[in-house]
Amino acid sequence: MEITNVRVRKFEKGNLKGFASFTLKDSSGEDSFAVDGARIMSGTKGDFVSFPSTKTKTGEYKDTCFPLTAELRDKITQAVLKKYEETPNTTPKSNSSNSSSFDRDDLPF
Repeated sequence: MEITNVRVRKFEKGNLKGFASFTLKDSSGEDSFAVDGARIMSGTKGDFVSFPSTKTKTGEYKDTCFPLTAELRDKITQAVLKKYEETPNTTPKSNSSNSSSFDRDDLPF
């Protein structure tokens, strides 16, 4: 599986470093699954990608989509963090109230 169309928006607030979206290409070579709303986070062991999640009634957060293998998680993390490093610092730090990652018009479908 290939990770394509990786986009990053830097947005620093606490340990949040930015937002990302990406597309997964299936074995036939077609873009087949888009993920929007992943977060780039700074942790005690380094930066990582947090997948989109929702808050449950009990206050826990549950991922709404996530890789099923460590190999795919690593590939996604590497692609997103590489794009993050390549992205210039043009977004102001967290004094903006808009925390959405991308417009739906950015999606490839």
